[in-house]
Amino acid sequence: MKLPFSILLLFSFININAQKSLSSEIKIDDLKSHLYYLASDSLTGRFPGTKGSIVAANYIASDFKASGVSLYEKDGFQKFDVLTRQEIGEKTYLKVLGKKLNLKKDFVPFPFSGNGNAEGTIVFAGYGIDIKTDTFKWNDYVDVDVKGKIVLLLRGAPESEKYLPVFDNYSDDIVKSIIARDKGAIAVLFVSGKKYDETEKLPEMNLKESPAGLPVFQVKKDKANQILASANRNIDVLEDQIQKEFKSVSFEVNLRISLLSEIKKIKAGTSNVIGFVYAADTSKVKTYVVIGAHYDHLGMGGLGSASRIQDTVAVHNGADDNASGVSVLLELAAKFSKERENLKTNLIFIAFGAEEMGILGSKHFVEHPPVTLKSIKAMINLDMVGRLKEDTMLQVNGTGTSKEAVSIVNDINKAYGFNLRMSPEGYGPSDHASFYSKNIPVFFITTGAHTDYHTPLDDRERINYAGLEKVTLFTSDLLSNLVFNETQLSFQEAGPQQSSGPGRRYKITLGIMPDINGSTDNGLLVEFVTKGKPAYNGGMLKGDIITSVNGKPVKNIQDYMVRLSQLKAGQAVNVEVLRNNKKELLIIQL
Repeated sequence: MKLPFSILLLFSFININAQKSLSSEIKIDDLKSHLYYLASDSLTGRFPGTKGSIVAANYIASDFKASGVSLYEKDGFQKFDVLTRQEIGEKTYLKVLGKKLNLKKDFVPFPFSGNGNAEGTIVFAGYGIDIKTDTFKWNDYVDVDVKGKIVLLLRGAPESEKYLPVFDNYSDDIVKSIIARDKGAIAVLFVSGKKYDETEKLPEMNLKESPAGLPVFQVKKDKANQILASANRNIDVLEDQIQKEFKSVSFEVNLRISLLSEIKKIKAGTSNVIGFVYAADTSKVKTYVVIGAHYDHLGMGGLGSASRIQDTVAVHNGADDNASGVSVLLELAAKFSKERENLKTNLIFIAFGAEEMGILGSKHFVEHPPVTLKSIKAMINLDMVGRLKEDTMLQVNGTGTSKEAVSIVNDINKAYGFNLRMSPEGYGPSDHASFYSKNIPVFFITTGAHTDYHTPLDDRERINYAGLEKVTLFTSDLLSNLVFNETQLSFQEAGPQQSSGPGRRYKITLGIMPDINGSTDNGLLVEFVTKGKPAYNGGMLKGDIITSVNGKPVKNIQDYMVRLSQLKAGQAVNVEVLRNNKKELLIIQL
């Protein structure tokens, strides 16, 4: 029997208020209860704007209230909108020889297509690649002028075992589109040749990439051949010619076409859930410590999501990422709400929304703070704290953002004996980064990545609940140090305060010495890891074999250099390694 959504929501509130413990002590059963609810299939992965996300937010707000926590704006919700999907608008068209082609059958916009109309002469520019290195040059635009014109390009790149690593860095559709835009093109049409994709699969609309700044369509090969007919050319013949001669072929076509791209941005409402615990004498206590954890996840995953298994549509429960952090947040809120008499600093508990979309919830909070940012003396962020491993490694990042942090963390750890791995950087792939960008000292606590990360396998049965309890107690002691002892933190910069912007080039390094001689055929052996560099801070060890970077395979030094060339400063990188013949996933912050 399936109950209506509204009834399930009501039952969840009744259950919280009826069973909420009045004890201020942290209990493993309470942690497990929270996590089991938030990571249940009924919440369908807590994707922002969905019913599951709304249920999760209401659960958190109700639990705050039951614990005696004061809710922001009475209901606890700091609302904001997020872009959840894109749709092709009904105005979209492509007209060739005076006839409109069939949308989704003959052509389709790419998800990164910009909006707008274009009319102009067609220029065929090969693969649309422009490369110049010390040893290789390829320029499909050298013999043509595409300013104010529409460019027709082959997808992929010429097949060359020798130059594959070079081409690979320039063969993405969006990279080609931006090159065409930079050269003055007003729109781009892509076509799949027989060598690239005989099925001519059209791209699906998703949010994977940002707009390219001009209309970009894929057109089926028979329609592309109609465009080329006046020049007596054919796509398959051109593809074969370029491959056989291994040189660019570009020319202008005596034909004008018109098109219009309309990509509709569909938004949904979500929220941060905020609660306050005020010191007993609010007339004297004017400072705050923030403790946060994001409650959103990936929903059902699938193409265009951040799931690491793009071809699988299934509930991504996100038990560790980040029902674990929210469970700790709720227990700490219950504990510290009973300690008002001892507080020397007020507390703000925040369950952030839309972290997986780019830390949008925490960004919204620091741009619309309910208290002055100068009054926030520190922020503790909990993200993926439920998979403590046998080596008891606990990562505490941001320890360089205040002069006192390392000493505080080390002193607290004397009672716990965690294998601490501290990283000074304040910028990172989670919500603390938003606070660091505002000159607020941060502590980012995590038990690290695992191979279930961003897959449907990140489920509640795989949580180390004893480890979760230990992390909760450690965090409680850290919070106590900040709010009971009037501990003052001296902010200092530790790494970049924002990710790299567009148009800037950085020399990227993980801080490793790879085996350039290729002693293994199935990856790149790590011979040395430099202490304090990104790879070290992300948990990489000497002897690891790198097998993929951001889901792209690494089989040798050339693969590795190509993957590295596609990275940006400030980016969080998923690196899979083989360690003692077992797969490990590392999240490395550049």
